[in-house]
Order: sequence, then structure tokens, then C-alpha cells
Amino acid sequence: MKFSFNIGVASLLFLFALTGSSQAQLAFSGYSEHEVDQIRTSAQFYSGYNKFRLDMEQHPDARVSIYATLEAKRYFGKTSWLLSDFLPVASSIDTTFVMQDSLTAEYLYTVLEYGSLMITVGKQPLSIGTGYIWNPTDIFNRKDMLDPTYELSGVSALRLQYSGSRGDLDFIAQPFGDGSSVTAYLAGTTRLGHFELTGLAARRTFQSSGTAEAYDGYGGSAVGELLGLGVWAEFLANRSGNSGTFKSEWTAGLDYTFESSFYFMLERYHNDRGGIYSPEDGYSPVGVFDYLGGFNRALAGDYQFIMLRYPLGDLHSLSLWGIRNISDDSYVVAPQLSLSLFEDVDADISLYLFEGSANSEFGTQQLGGRIRLRLYY
Repeated sequence: MKFSFNIGVASLLFLFALTGSSQAQLAFSGYSEHEVDQIRTSAQFYSGYNKFRLDMEQHPDARVSIYATLEAKRYFGKTSWLLSDFLPVASSIDTTFVMQDSLTAEYLYTVLEYGSLMITVGKQPLSIGTGYIWNPTDIFNRKDMLDPTYELSGVSALRLQYSGSRGDLDFIAQPFGDGSSVTAYLAGTTRLGHFELTGLAARRTFQSSGTAEAYDGYGGSAVGELLGLGVWAEFLANRSGNSGTFKSEWTAGLDYTFESSFYFMLERYHNDRGGIYSPEDGYSPVGVFDYLGGFNRALAGDYQFIMLRYPLGDLHSLSLWGIRNISDDSYVVAPQLSLSLFEDVDADISLYLFEGSANSEFGTQQLGGRIRLRLYY
């Protein structure tokens, strides 16, 4: 077994030593998680992982909070994969990647409160935007389309949040790469009737062909209620520092809960910079690299999502959702059963049905399944 051990873990252990001698109480929580996956491409494979998460927090002062999360993860089954097992890539750019066991400090941050001002510094959770699957205004994260509600990795950043009587201000700065540049986000939020409105300006940096390139972005989001429907939308227009042309990225959605508790959600996503698809050749290498490098949050330019959910009593639910890649006319459909087996013990059982041509995004795989068990403490 091989574990990756980084400086974040050492810092977390140092935090243990500090808090052990402190009079402030250290609170613990967390969970253990166990997942088994079945994936069928050209052949059928089984894989999975065992994960342990320890969340800690301490409040040495009424205005000071310290948070830390330690995660250990060990994979089993098939751990070595080809990129072409998951994406339609040409043989010339196909590569192998390995799922490696890890021991990491997932979060390690401090929150300072000065009246209406909150300062957060360190490796922290950042969740920005109103969309369920796609968040164009979130320049720090990219969700997994097949698992959009799973917790996001921590981001090492400085965040300043100010709450005023007429609205809120939010500033986030994240050093990029070797520290030669900074990814920055500035947003203002206010309320208008039944809606919460946000406007923002951002600069993000990406590594392209060995050099860092900065992109300026301007956008906003809205979330609220209209005619009994929950509605949301967000967009971001980007341009590189060397270009005067803006490329837009947006998502919009709605949801509704009927009196019977039946729930319905619909979401649409578009990105001008999405990979160009050809029925004969598939996606261009540039589009694939932009997606893998984090520049694009989806492989293609247009998607559609729909979800239906119905509760089975107070503790269980049955869902059916699907994502269609409009650009290459492929799709995935997933029935999912969520169960509360015991107090503090949850289970999710999912089946993934893929359909599309061989060089389409959701045509690469044929069938998938997942069982995930989580035990809280």
C-alpha cells in the first residue's frame, strides 16, 4: 500500500498538538465511506474505495474558529485505467492513470469575525453559484456531472465576506501555480423581491502550452421563485488578455415540488468554448485538453439535465435523472435509490445506462453501477 503524505497532513498533526494543550474544546465528527463500482466498456471491471474522514473544529475565541479535515482513502479492484475508458479520445493522446491511495488534509482553515466582516484563510470549501450541476461563476471548482452533490476539494485561498444592510460583498484570492499570478473573484449580492441577485468580476489563470494565460470574466447569477417555481440562472463571459472577444458560459434551471412530494428539476447548460464535435472524428484534441486541464467544466458545449424524485416514506427516496450531451447526441440515464438504513447510516444504489456512438461522450461506456455506504459518527 502506498500513501501520499503532504505538508498539509503535517500541519494538521501540528494543529492536534496545539489544541491538545488548549483550554478550548476540540469537537470531532466525520464519517467512513465505502464504495463499490462496476464499469463496462470493452470489458467489465470492478473497483472501489474505503474512505475515512475526520472533521475537527475549535473556537478559542468567540470571533475565531479553526477547522481541519483529515481524509484517508484506499482503493481496491481495478486501479489502473486508460483515459479512453471514460472519454472519446484518439489513440495518439490516450494515456494511463492510476488511482492512488492517499492521506491528506482536505481542509485546514481559520475564520476570523470582525463585526460584519468575515475573513477566511487556508484550504477551505468554496461553493459558488446557483446551478445544480454546472456553475459558470465558480472559477475554483468543477463538479462531477455524474455525482454533482458530492463534497468538493478544499481550495487554498483568502476570502473576505462583508454583510451589509443593502447587500453583501465577497472577495476571494487564490495563488496560481508557483505564485507568479493570482486567481481573483469579486462579487456583490443583493435581494430584489423574491430574488437574490449577484454580479461579479473575476480573473482566472490557466496553464496552456507551458505558459500561464489570464482570462478576465464578468457575470452574475439569480435565484428565487417565480409563479410557484424555483428558478435560477448564472453566466460568465470570458476573454483572454490577448483577445477582445468574449466567450459566454451560462446555465439556467427550474424545479418544483408537488403536493404529493413528487419533485421535478430541469437544467440547461451552454459554453461557447466547449469542444467541437465531428461525427466522423469525434472531439478535437484541443477540446479534450481544455476539459482535462480544467479550463472547461464540461467536454462539449451544450447539455440538458432532468431529474424526477419521489420519497419512499420519511427516510428513503427513489430518483431518476438523465444528462443529454446535445452536441454529440449521447446521454446517460440513472435510476438511484437512497436509503437510511439505520440512524447515521445511509446508502445510495445507482445504475448508469449510457447511450451514444462510439466516439461520443456517453457512448464510451456501456453500463455502470455504484453502491455507496456512509456511516456518520
